[in-house]
Amino acid sequence: MKTVDQYFYGLNQTIQEAHVEKILDSVLMALSNDDGKHERTFTYVETKFLYMWYEKLDETKRRALKDLVASKQFTFTNGGWCMHDEAPTHFSKCNLMTSKLVANGLHPLEAEVHDALI
Repeated sequence: MKTVDQYFYGLNQTIQEAHVEKILDSVLMALSNDDGKHERTFTYVETKFLYMWYEKLDETKRRALKDLVASKQFTFTNGGWCMHDEAPTHFSKCNLMTSKLVANGLHPLEAEVHDALI
């Protein structure tokens, strides 16, 4: 099993090839180079990785992401720190994790992308 950092930075490829940081970099580039056609979209689930990536972005890339969110090319589903399939799940626990995080204003990206979501 990999740690969060191993997945994000692409470390320990002997377990599984994964490099979330590069995936998000390539998605931002591909969606930003869509020539205004808005044909491509991307839906993201694991907010923890998105938060780690967003913290490293410069202001130009942050603005590009906000624009993609506003145009509904980059969308979110679940809203939790991780996907629910990472552990045995029950609907009530999935709902609790997501609703408490968002309802209490604890979602770390809420302030950053809030205007684009309205």
